Amino acid sequence: MTAGTGTQLRSNGGGQSACMVGKCACSGRVVSIAIAAVLVTVFVARSAIAADAPPGATSCSGCHPAKRWVDTVVPRLVGRNPAEIVAAMQGFKSGALPATVMGRIAKGFSEEEIEAIAAWYGAQKE
Repeated sequence: MTAGTGTQLRSNGGGQSACMVGKCACSGRVVSIAIAAVLVTVFVARSAIAADAPPGATSCSGCHPAKRWVDTVVPRLVGRNPAEIVAAMQGFKSGALPATVMGRIAKGFSEEEIEAIAAWYGAQKE
């Protein structure tokens, strides 16, 4: 029996056909489709997480670690009480808290943006 692509097929006795040629185009397509499906799933999941973040929130991860085991003096924001984040940002913005860069960064956000970012980080779980 010959498939439409010229591949030789034989019956396996169960009414199904199996490839007789060592390199079957079918298995290559199946692997390609599986890889594509995994990549799309990962991309969509990451996009969904980023899409849920309010403007400015994802830039915090440049300095603030997402994982507990990162050894740094910069505090984690993930899962932190939103009121603590708001208070710190207001302190940096007003100059009441000493800072190297956070004073300049905090001044770039409105109170509504700060509250949205704080709420988003507070809701994040590991």
